[in-house]
Amino acid sequence: MKIGILAQYIETRPDVKDLIIALSETNSITLFISEDNIKKIEILFPNNIIIKPIPSFTGYQKALKVVWQYIYLAFGSIPRSTYNYYMVETIRLSNPSIKPWSRRLQKFLVAINKITNGIINYDTYLKGIKIIKKYKWEDTNFDTFLCFTQIYDDWFYAQILSINKPIWTYVYSWDHPCKLKTFSKKSKFLVWNQGLKNDLIELQSIDPSRITELGATQFTYLYDYLKKMDSTTYRSPYSFPYLYLGFATGYEKLARLEIKYAIQIAQHLRIHFPDLKLVIRPYPFFVYQDLYDLLKLEPNVIFDSITPTDKIDKLNFDKFSKISHAIAFLHFGTTMGYEASYFNTPSILLDFVNRDCDRLLNGFIHQYQNDKYLNLTGFENVPKSIDDLIKYLHKIVDSNISVSNYNQAVSNPTPLQSKKDIIEKFINIISK
Repeated sequence: MKIGILAQYIETRPDVKDLIIALSETNSITLFISEDNIKKIEILFPNNIIIKPIPSFTGYQKALKVVWQYIYLAFGSIPRSTYNYYMVETIRLSNPSIKPWSRRLQKFLVAINKITNGIINYDTYLKGIKIIKKYKWEDTNFDTFLCFTQIYDDWFYAQILSINKPIWTYVYSWDHPCKLKTFSKKSKFLVWNQGLKNDLIELQSIDPSRITELGATQFTYLYDYLKKMDSTTYRSPYSFPYLYLGFATGYEKLARLEIKYAIQIAQHLRIHFPDLKLVIRPYPFFVYQDLYDLLKLEPNVIFDSITPTDKIDKLNFDKFSKISHAIAFLHFGTTMGYEASYFNTPSILLDFVNRDCDRLLNGFIHQYQNDKYLNLTGFENVPKSIDDLIKYLHKIVDSNISVSNYNQAVSNPTPLQSKKDIIEKFINIISK
């Protein structure tokens, strides 16, 4: 089978890279990458994978493209989970690499979008961007295309849609349906589970017949770890009992609030659990390292040492090992909280942020995907106060709880699969 692939963030999504390589063992793969990134990406793949450049825009075409992007920013249809979308845009525009004039303009356009409520849908946007620049296909003899959210290149995505070949778009993350506005009604979609299928239907108005459950490629590493753990006894990474807290964001204003509450937790632990340490997993690539200084002053806080450039197997082993040996995993709303639910370690969503004083973090915790998949209020794993947290921790420590019903409720909808299983399932789906 000849498969064309358009994938985003390949260098930081090793599961996507592994999937592409595995597919290439029995299929002809052509990977489309922007001209600027080809050298960086081609070293990641074997020679049997063909890598084709996506042409860059120059001159007046580039200007037209930017204008059309700005128009879509102001008038584009957004998902029904409006809070998620606008919060993500706020975080995106906080990036210091964005020029000040561009940041001000884009903030203004986002504000307009709140008034217009989206009069341009994504397929209309794709039609407009496609005509700005023509693409001459050297070969259109593809059996199917596989794309990943978020869409790597809107213009080239439009070109793929125009040649009337079967196209599958894999919804890579559980929060994409509620925060992105790049879902074409002409594509078919692959999702983790029934819940995400419903999200596409309800939030993005996608026809149910165009959505198929595949599973989570991100969780194939969990599958491998847990399979090995069944036959091997891994030693704890620390010589003391500990809680593991994973920070959820690299956005400075949110990180400050996470740190504020982490300090409160550390101080309460010293009183109620003097033998327990609080191990902090900082957000990878966090650029404001000095913000951690106050937290590091707490005598019962240990900072996890992370080297983001390490190989993925080492990073995952380190992360999963620390989750599996912790008394509990604490977080403010992160995929790690989802991952922790596959272990016997209780996963705890901290929902006691002051709504009036710290609205930003409270809103982050109550994002659509967190409230739907993690904020299961019938369980003690979602404490509504610091006292609730301490009370639940006493139950865990004093009763030596080894299995969390909450963990099972979160993890059951997305059964773990191996890379081989997901690839076989994918080939079976697209072959039909």
